[in-house]
Formats: sequence, structure tokens, C-alpha cells
Amino acid sequence: VVGNCGFSPAPVSEEHRGDLKGFALYLPPGMDFSWRSMEEYLARYEDGGVALNVAQLGQSIYLAAAKGVEVKSRRNTLDVNLVVQATKELDVKFALNSYKKEGTQPWGASFAFNDAIELPLPIDQRTTNVEAAAEWANQKGMFRVGYEGSYFDNNISTLVWANPYRATDSTHASAYSNAALGGSSLGRMPLSPTNHANGVSASGLIKLPERTSINASFGVADWKQNEPLLPYSINPAVPVIPLERSTAEAEARIISGNVNFVTRPTNYFGLTARFRYSDRNNKTALFDATEYIRFDGVMEETGGENEPVSIKRQSFNVDASFTPLAYAAFRLGYGREASDYTYRMFSSSTENTFRASIDSIGSPFVTVRAMFEHANRDGTFEPHVLVEAGQQPDMRQYDVANRRRDRGTLLVDVTPNAFVGFSASIAAGRDDYPDQGFGLLNNKNQAYTVGIDLAPKEQIALGLSFGREKYEALQQSRNANPSGDYGSWMDPNRIWNVKNEETVDSYGAYLDLIKALPKTEIRIGYDYNRSDNGFLFGGPRIQELLTGRAITPGAPNPCAVGVTSCFEPLPNVMNKWQHALVDLRYFVTPKVGIGGGYFFDKYDVSDFASPSLNGNLTTPRYDPLGELYLGYALRPFKAHTGFLRLIYLF
Repeated sequence: VVGNCGFSPAPVSEEHRGDLKGFALYLPPGMDFSWRSMEEYLARYEDGGVALNVAQLGQSIYLAAAKGVEVKSRRNTLDVNLVVQATKELDVKFALNSYKKEGTQPWGASFAFNDAIELPLPIDQRTTNVEAAAEWANQKGMFRVGYEGSYFDNNISTLVWANPYRATDSTHASAYSNAALGGSSLGRMPLSPTNHANGVSASGLIKLPERTSINASFGVADWKQNEPLLPYSINPAVPVIPLERSTAEAEARIISGNVNFVTRPTNYFGLTARFRYSDRNNKTALFDATEYIRFDGVMEETGGENEPVSIKRQSFNVDASFTPLAYAAFRLGYGREASDYTYRMFSSSTENTFRASIDSIGSPFVTVRAMFEHANRDGTFEPHVLVEAGQQPDMRQYDVANRRRDRGTLLVDVTPNAFVGFSASIAAGRDDYPDQGFGLLNNKNQAYTVGIDLAPKEQIALGLSFGREKYEALQQSRNANPSGDYGSWMDPNRIWNVKNEETVDSYGAYLDLIKALPKTEIRIGYDYNRSDNGFLFGGPRIQELLTGRAITPGAPNPCAVGVTSCFEPLPNVMNKWQHALVDLRYFVTPKVGIGGGYFFDKYDVSDFASPSLNGNLTTPRYDPLGELYLGYALRPFKAHTGFLRLIYLF
């Protein structure tokens, strides 16, 4: 019996006693209990039982029985490239790239909500890319036509795994929330399907007088896969629901093209204009899955049809450059992108972008570049999509929602003489979503760097640098029930938010000794990066959880009876990475050299998502309660790498 909220014995009905036989309690070494199996618990719970707290449950029962699994993969690659120069102006090209990948990789699977499993997924797949083209070119232009094909074959199309909680198959109304009450003894999921893509394309360029050129390209591609569809469930205890069709019949047609116009009629003025078009037309037939099997345990009728999402985009950009001064260039630009979507809450959107920049690069002592960009995106909102999905009316999806964006960058390099150089940069950006009540409301980022490079002698170069990046994002949600209770769905006091703040500091240093010793090159470097990621919670719902009392009259208190506070904030996530290197080269002759080097890497992490013992987030454990875990991620490590090198200069 496992959990993350503590455990107290509760009556188990006769109907389910057989389902629980053979299960064991998670008990730490040294705890003296007179029973350890579920059968013994069932025989004794009537006598009062024993209350266990997760803090006492030290390690998983799987730990002693678990066996190590080697997770590795191998890729064998074949590359063929052939170019035939048919004439002085015509080339015919052929390319073939094929690679086969075999082995295992980490993979996630689960049963319902309380049984997380990581598996070594077997891999046996091949990807083959073919390209054929003819290209004609001379001093005035070029033209190219080609074919591209990509073929993916997966010899393992389905993954089946065992349920560690169940040895028999059954069905139960609560199977999706409690694997002990019912469900399947096996799980099954489809893997990446065998598929192929074929496309043809044409492109060309022509040079015109007055330093002007036009180039364009156009392509059409078809993506297809028609693999057999899996039944709704592998569980023989649930009813069989017939599939609407037996294969996927998935297909999409991609049409894309672009035209670019570039001219610089004088040394003081230049103009660039670009138009791009792309249409991803998803032609997959609709599939009705209103009735399905949820979590391989119980039949549901809350599904629906698939959503073959299609996206069409058209963009136009124009940039003009002016150089009225010897050491300065000014640029102004405008861009417009129009997008059309299917099966999204925004059926269309249009973004207008204005850009401006100043460059000063002619001076031998100072180089300056400043850039600023402002963009507005507005779309046509389809509120019925939210209603059909049972979402909050003020919720939006940030990738298509109305947005206001501002970004700016300033770069400065100062070189007063040949022996010293200074560099600095600062950048900032902010995105706001004015019509978005829930989801991502805004995000902003700031970054600056400073550095110094010294060259006291021709053979010696060294430098130091420091950079800081800061990211902030504000998200908002409402903890509410669409039906029942007191009408919490629209209660403003159920709103809560989280502000994510991350600061990243980067330090760097290097020393190059180029022939400071005869025939020898020595390079030494060190980099250090530190990330501190915090989560700041706020809003009236957080206040309710902290105080244990509801703000809205008539609303139930959020905490259990007798609990005065039931909110636990997330701790910061910390990452540190260090990298040091030494690289040596010695030239026996001007063309032949030998060398060697050493890398040192050290990574430290403190992450609440990493299972740990005794609350020590810096010491990940590999036997977390309630799941089977490969233990390959979030590990602090040290790595030592040495290498030898043979150098020949042509």
C-alpha cells in the first residue's frame, strides 16, 4: 500500500479482498511489524490495524528484487553522395542516407493515476532519406528541380508491459483512479508508426542590373501513414468496442513557397523584400471515438472525434537600409504574418511587426549595434471551442492568443588598441497577453554580458567574461468545479497564480599560449553556469489554503477538519555546471603534429521533482514510493574525458 499523503487502514470489501492478495507494504529496514503481507493485514485490520506515515516508509519493496537494466542504443549509418557534372553549367546530384537504430531507451508508461512506470523501450527502426536533383547555373542565375523522399520503418510497432499492481484482469467504475480496485494486468500503447514522405521542389535565382536579384522556391510534399489501429483496450474483462476503421488513413499535404527580392542600387540605400507561403493541409479522415475504454479499466462515452489540425501561413517582410554616414547604417523593417487554423480556439490571427536598428561598424575602435522590435498579434476568437471543451471562458492558448511583444538589444565592442578589447551587451524582451485571463499572462527576459580580452604579447591571449540572464513568467488558473458544490466555477476567490523566476549566471575564462613555447600550442578554459529557478505563489486561493478558511461566504473550507494550513510551496530548483579544459598541441614538423587534452565536467542539481530521501533534494533516490523508476535522470555527476590527437596540415 503506497501513497504520498500517509496511509491509514480502511475496511476492504469481500468483493476486492482477492484483488489485494500478494501485495506487500513498503516497510523500512529494521521496523518490527508482526505482519508484512496484505493477507496478514486483511486478517488483522478488524482489530484496529496500524496507521503508517509515509515519512516512516523508508524504501520500496521493489529495491531488493529489482534488477539493473542496461539502456543503450547503436546507430549504423550509410551515406552515399554522387555528383555528375554533365556539362559546365549542369550538375546532376543523388544522395542516400540510411541509418538503422537498435537497442533500448527510457520510456514512460502507467496505469491510471497512481502507478508510474519507466521502461526500457526496445528500438528496432530504420530511416532512409533519398534526394535527387538537377541544377543548372551560370553567372546570371540558377535553376534547380529535385525530389526528396523520407521513409521510416519501425519493426516494433507496439509496446506491451505488465501491471505491477495486478495479476488478473477486471473492470470497475473507479479503475482509472485506483489500480487496486480494478483494471488490466497488461498495458499496451502504439509506438511511432511506419510512415513515408515524398516531395518535389523547384527553385531559381536571376541576377538583374543595378545589383538586384530575385530568387524563389516552390515545393509540394505528401506525408502518409496507414498503420493498423490498436483495439481500445488490451483488457479482456471490458466490453469490445468495434473500431470505426481498421487503419489510420493519416495523410497531410504540404505546399510551401517563397520569393525574395534584394536590391542595392546605390552605396547608400538597400531594400530586401520576402514573401513566404505554407499550407499544411491535414487530410486525415474523421474518426468517432465517443465511446472508448478509459485506462484499460472502464467503458466511457466522454470521447469524441479526432481533430485533424491544418495550418496555413502567409508572411511578408520588407527591410530598408540607409548609410548616409561613413560609419553608420540605419535599418527599418516591417513584417506581416497571417495564419489560419482549424480545430483551434483562434480560427485566424494576424501579426504586424515593426523593426529598427542602428549599426556602427566602420570605426576601428568602436562597434555598436542597437535593435528594437515591436509586434502585435490579433486573432479571430471562436468561443464555442472553449465551451465544447469545458474550459474557463477567459482561458487562452499562448501560441495563438492575442499578444503584444517588445524586444531590444544593444551590443558594444571597444578596442582602444591591439592589446585590449572590451565587450558588453544588454537585451530585454516582454510578451503580454491582454485578453488572456487564465494560462500564461506575460513573460519577460533580461540579459547582459561583459567581457575583456587581453593580448599582452603576440603569443599570449587571455580573457574573462560574465553574463546574467533573468526570466520571469506569470501564469494564472482557477481551482474550480464546473458543476456541484456552491458554484465555484466562477468564484474569483478560487483564482491562484504562480510567478516563475529564473536567474542564470555564467562565468568564463580562457588562456591561449600560441607558440609561447617553441612548436607548442596550449589552450586552457573554464566555464561555470548556475541556475536558480523559483516559484512564487499568490492569489486569493493561496490565501485560503494558507489560512485554512474560505473567503467566499458559504464556500467549504479548503483544508481538512483540524488543519489550519494546507499549502506547501515548491522549493527552488538549482542547477550548477562546471566545465574545464586543457588542450595541448606540439608540431614535430610544420605539417605534422601530435596533441592531447583533458575535459572535466561537474553537474549538481537540487530539484523537487527528483525523488529523494529525508527531504534532501540534492541526493536523488532510485527507489521512489509508488513507481518503478530507471533512475537515469537528474543525477549529479562528474565526468573526466581524455583524448589524443594526430594532426596533419595539408
